[in-house]
Amino acid sequence: MRVAAAVLLAVGLLAACNSTTRLHSREAGLRTGSRLGGGSGSGSVDSTVPDTAVAGGTDAGSAAGGGSTGGTTTGAQRTGSGSSGAGLSTAAPKQATRGTVKIGFGYPMNLSAVYAAFGANNLTGDDWKSYIGPIVTWMNAHGGLAGRAIVPVYHGTDAENGTFQSQAESECAAFTQDDHVFAVVGEIIADNQADCYARANTPFLAQTAVLVDHTTYDRHPGLVYQPFMISAERQGFWIDNLVAQKYFTAGAKVGLLEMDNGVYHRFADTVIKPRLAAHGIQLADEYAFTPPDSAASAGGLFAQANNAVLRFRAENITHVILSPSGGEIPFVFMQSAESQGFRPRYALNSLEVPAFVTQNAPVAQLTGSVGTGWLPASDLYYKEIAHGVNPAEDLCYAITKRNGDEVKRYCDGLFFLAAALQKAPEFTAAGLRAGAEALGTSYNSPWTFATRFGPGRYDGARQVRPLAFVPACSCYRYTGPPVEVP
Repeated sequence: MRVAAAVLLAVGLLAACNSTTRLHSREAGLRTGSRLGGGSGSGSVDSTVPDTAVAGGTDAGSAAGGGSTGGTTTGAQRTGSGSSGAGLSTAAPKQATRGTVKIGFGYPMNLSAVYAAFGANNLTGDDWKSYIGPIVTWMNAHGGLAGRAIVPVYHGTDAENGTFQSQAESECAAFTQDDHVFAVVGEIIADNQADCYARANTPFLAQTAVLVDHTTYDRHPGLVYQPFMISAERQGFWIDNLVAQKYFTAGAKVGLLEMDNGVYHRFADTVIKPRLAAHGIQLADEYAFTPPDSAASAGGLFAQANNAVLRFRAENITHVILSPSGGEIPFVFMQSAESQGFRPRYALNSLEVPAFVTQNAPVAQLTGSVGTGWLPASDLYYKEIAHGVNPAEDLCYAITKRNGDEVKRYCDGLFFLAAALQKAPEFTAAGLRAGAEALGTSYNSPWTFATRFGPGRYDGARQVRPLAFVPACSCYRYTGPPVEVP
């Protein structure tokens, strides 16, 4: 992968773990009137019938209302449909009968220490393993993956131990040497991660909302999948939408904040700048943050943010485009900007995790900000996520009883594997690729509005919506209907 190694640094973990945090801290903010600063390998598939169904965690079959999406939850009414819309039957339980398959699940752990290091409350628990088990249980009670019961293999990563590269190597060894899993569903830790899985011919569901470009998929065709993603090359619509949203006012001086690596530089040079130029707009300046190589070195981001604010303020920058960093850049930049009385107008998209940003930046910094979204669980305050619209999202909630993207990523990974393997000619990595490429627009993700797959296309999202910050709720809301993007 070419994503910044800093994705799973402490800041990145805070962004990824946003659901419960925003559930509590936003409501506390409303009460107090203030927020932060005021303002695929051998041995993985067993064709024998297992003696018992493989399950993890609690009984998700019962949690999902006996396999339906029915049931009432606080603030949202669910209606059963008999289908998840993701290629999964929810009409009645159906046990897996064709053997077993090992699936690796990577997840963060020791989150309390990470949060404490940055002065934040940890309300998600210390790891996400408990969220994955119910999804596995439900899947196995409804046919597993192409009739094979999922045997979950877990590996937790403590962001405070070692470098991101060493953490990625440790996870890869666990899933390709210690246990030869068929595929991995998990977080992106570092840029060596996908390369390691590819050497073992192990498909990787890279379920992290950060900037990725097509070099990742081209380097390992059919081995890296992101059903929820819109890759960097496809994000030109973001700039076009900003123009349509009248973000660029007369006389605007536009700055760009990004990470200092190849993905971000290519994105700026081949997407952002050309699209801006097409509208007669040029960047006045751009600032690239040096990504840390471990959580221990993450503090350097704050010093860099202070320098960036000083520079942009001196240059009278009025508008700041946030090249999506999974929430890292706005987390550090906006705090420094507010302390210096610098309040530009920001532009962002789903890969900045807007719901996290609203909980970790002063309200005054966010006023007037707009963007484009395609990940409701990452964009919106949890109570404002519409239910009864996306059956796959409803199913994920029924299984997990959680609205956040910390569960959507695992539902999405497993639902996608199930859908693709139903169309696969054989239960192999190559078969998975063929099945995925045959999905077309049939796969309904629990994390995004709609998808499209085909030969060479492994980032699935195909619809977006405009969004804007609303001071009355201290949240982002969609301001228009979904529209198709290439």
